[in-house]
Amino acid sequence: MLWHGHERENTMRLASALTVLLLAAVGGVGLLWWRGLERLREPPAKTLSPEAAAKVSHAIQMYLQEWDPGTQVESPFGQREFEQHVWLADVERRAAMADDLCQRLLHEGMSKTDVRALLGDPQNSEYQEEQGNIDAYCLGAVEQFVMDAYFLEIHYDESQRVTSTNITQY
Repeated sequence: MLWHGHERENTMRLASALTVLLLAAVGGVGLLWWRGLERLREPPAKTLSPEAAAKVSHAIQMYLQEWDPGTQVESPFGQREFEQHVWLADVERRAAMADDLCQRLLHEGMSKTDVRALLGDPQNSEYQEEQGNIDAYCLGAVEQFVMDAYFLEIHYDESQRVTSTNITQY
């Protein structure tokens, strides 16, 4: 009888331990689910650095030239030199100046104040405003029949200095 009592006690301990583990697992799954919902609030961006955009553009051009040797395709981001008055006046013409802007004028270590003096106020989302370390400038919809616009994202460090730039489609 004595042994039987210990079996019951051990069984109860095992059941309690399994219950605690089950509750922890359910809590963990719930937490992961909740974190997933948090990520859905801000849509994932399709990010492309200027260098990657140039490589993709080149690859597309090479493919099209194999298909039709007379085809010429240029990057939509590198068709003209940056002109501040055009940048400030016409969002749809910004994309053509993005490569020149990134390569010639925006440089690592540049202050956020200088960037905004050059480019004007950014079109930041609420999330970007909360973060405070990203400025986003709309480049417009580059391709025909595409509703998503491209943005030039400028990333800053803690001292509000440029660390990197990339072109992103939202």
